Amino acid sequence: MTDNTRLRIAMQKSGRLSDDSRELLARCGIKINLHTQRLNRDGRKHAD
Repeated sequence: MTDNTRLRIAMQKSGRLSDDSRELLARCGIKINLHTQRLNRDGRKHAD
């Protein structure tokens, strides 16, 4: 996947997310590694 086909989500420098934000991302199938606060999602499988 190239950079121009990726969705970029901006997070504050500390990486903290509210519970509502985490829930929204989870409903979209985006998982967050709580140890590194990295968003993990491979959209190629789910592209229309």
